[in-house]
This record gives sequence, C-alpha cells and structure tokens, in this order.
Amino acid sequence: MIGAHYHLNGPGAHSRYCRAIRCPDPKRDEETFLAFLADLARDLGQRAVVFPTSDDYVRFLSKHREALEERFSLAVAPTSVIEVVVDKRRTYEAARRLLVPVPASGSPQNDASLLQLADEIPYPALIKPAMSHTGVIAIRGKAVKVDSGDELIEHYRQLDGSWASLMVQEMIPGRDDRLWTLGAYLNIHGRPLAVFSGRKLRQYPPHFGTCSLGESVWNIEVVKMGLRLLKGIGYTGPAQVEFKQDPRDGRLKLVEINARTWLWHPLASNEKVDLVYIAYLDMTGYPAPRRLLGKPGARWLSVIADAASARRYIRSGELSVAGWLRSWHGVEKLDLLSLRDPLPFVSALWSVIRHRATGTE
Repeated sequence: MIGAHYHLNGPGAHSRYCRAIRCPDPKRDEETFLAFLADLARDLGQRAVVFPTSDDYVRFLSKHREALEERFSLAVAPTSVIEVVVDKRRTYEAARRLLVPVPASGSPQNDASLLQLADEIPYPALIKPAMSHTGVIAIRGKAVKVDSGDELIEHYRQLDGSWASLMVQEMIPGRDDRLWTLGAYLNIHGRPLAVFSGRKLRQYPPHFGTCSLGESVWNIEVVKMGLRLLKGIGYTGPAQVEFKQDPRDGRLKLVEINARTWLWHPLASNEKVDLVYIAYLDMTGYPAPRRLLGKPGARWLSVIADAASARRYIRSGELSVAGWLRSWHGVEKLDLLSLRDPLPFVSALWSVIRHRATGTE
C-alpha cells in the first residue's frame, strides 16, 4: 500500500504496511499534483485503486476524474454528486427533496437576509462552513456557537467577505452518543455491497469533534434513511452519512455526508472482510460479497484522543472516571495501537507530548 500526502508528519506515514510518499499539495498546485500522479502511475506499471482520505483529495480526484481514470480506478463518486455532497446547502436541499429530515438552517447573503434569519432560526445555533474546504479558515474551526440573534448578527458582520462559504444551522441538543453513522460502499450501479451502522459515544473535542469512542449498533432506520439519501443523489463509492437523533421529537436529522471512508471505519468489519476490502475487490473486477457489516456491541477506541476527550467530559460533569473506564469494555478495534505495527502510535503520542510541552495542544 502506498500513502501519499503533502506532509509526512501523520502517524500513518510510520506504518510498516504503508510506503509513505510526499506529494504536492493539491489545494495549492493542482498541475504539479497531476504530474506527480502521472509519474506515480508510470512507476507502478499497473492500474491502482485510489482511496481519498480527506475532502481536499475527494474534490481534486472528482475534478480531474477524466484525466486520472486513464491510469487509476478512483473510489470517488461522480463530479455532479460530489458537488452536492461537499456543499451542505445543496446536501440539505437534496435531503428535503428525498424526505430526509434536516436541522433548520439558512445561508444569509446580505444584511437583509441575515436580519430575517436571526429572527427565524432556533437558538442555540451554529455558524459553520457550508463547504468545509473554504469555510474553516473563515471561522477558524468547525463551528461557532451563537445563543441569540444579536450574537449571530455580530459574528456575521465580523466575517465580511466570507459569507458565501458559511451557513447557519440550529444546534440539535443532546449528548454525543445520539450521533449515528451509516457507512456504505455502493458500486457503479448504486447497489450497496457493504453496509455498516454505528454510533459515536464520545468525540474529541466534545460536541464538535471527531470520534474517540464508537460502537457498532444495527439501526435499521439509520440504514434505510442513509441509503435512501445516497441512492437518491446517485451516489457511488464509499461514504459515511451522519445523523443526530433529536431528543425533542426522537427524529433522526442529517448532519453531513462524507464522500470517503471515515476515521473509525475499521469497526465496520466482519470475519476480516471490511468495507474498504469489498470496495477494492469490486473496483478491481473480483467478485465482491455483499455484507451487512458490524458485530453488535463491538467498540472502536482512539486511546490518545479519548483520554483527552474524557478529561473534558469529566470536567463538565457529563462523565465519571469509573464510567470512562467501564466504557472501554467491548473495545475490539484500536486506532493506531498495534503490537504488530507500533510506530504510528508512538509517533502520535510523541506529537501530543511535544505539543503539550510547547503549549500548542
């Protein structure tokens, strides 16, 4: 396996199972990155499957699909579909059309529409990127919480010039364990060959972060609703669809679609046949089994992230130390930690220690 990234500081670069290669940054120099891939294809001497691991690579592969498909098999949905997925405003429009519930949201484009939205949106609300690859820089994070119309107006007016990349969304209440995931791989005909259902138990940082403890739970409503959405927009390839169950009415409401594998996808496995392997078999022309994946109750844990996450949950009173330790029962998949491949974990731990020492956690 080859892993290419524009910096090699991540733990995956130290894995014994991965040949890490530094590549140009596709956001800054698309032409150079295209040339890099062309050279890589010649060096490989055979067609290879490409799995993107971030939204930047998803957009690049989708944009340059025509040029790249001569040399690679791309685990990426068609360009027209990707444009719907990466822009949450278009994602929510498609979801409404397909009768998939979504949070109340809006995208003010001028002062008049901002004032109207400030009166209509339920609070607390979130200012968040409509397109994560552009909006994160504007708000310096994943989301900004606002508790009133005055606060919303004040924040927006401070972001003059960035409105086009942002949206406002009601904040669905409830703990992080109400966040549900459908993981799936759909072949070129839109048939789901691999399906996984699970939920987050904790995130880092809490409430607005990535999974630090996840659990495999078969939720037929999550599966049906997620597949209806993916099929309805013509999706193919690997995907994660995330919902949050609203405690006010019990309904699942769409959070986002990730057009790629997700952090805790290793939990989506059964008898050593996982979602990525099924995708690989299908894309290389081998018979791919159709699996409903996941062992009920099995858990995935990121040891480093969950330790940091638990500290914050405990401080806020949402978790006790005993409850934290009990929650590790049932863990079958560990992020990075492996006796067969220890260097990724060592690298990640050293990075945390170094950042703590320099005060840049």
